[in-house]
Amino acid sequence: MWEFYLASAEAAFRYEDLVVFQIQLSKRNDVIPVTRDYIGQHETAAAQGSKADLEGAVECDTDDILVG
Repeated sequence: MWEFYLASAEAAFRYEDLVVFQIQLSKRNDVIPVTRDYIGQHETAAAQGSKADLEGAVECDTDDILVG
């Protein structure tokens, strides 16, 4: 089954029939930044193993829902 999935994903990419969406939902507009630059900052901080950078990059309320 895994090989079938990989073959179908390869065919979809090859013939440009595959689209990937990332959506962020929030109850308030001012919670999520306009750009998604903070994702790269999180990945860089995680790669460096610095927990302080991860905690300070983005503040979220419990009412917010982030999908992505």
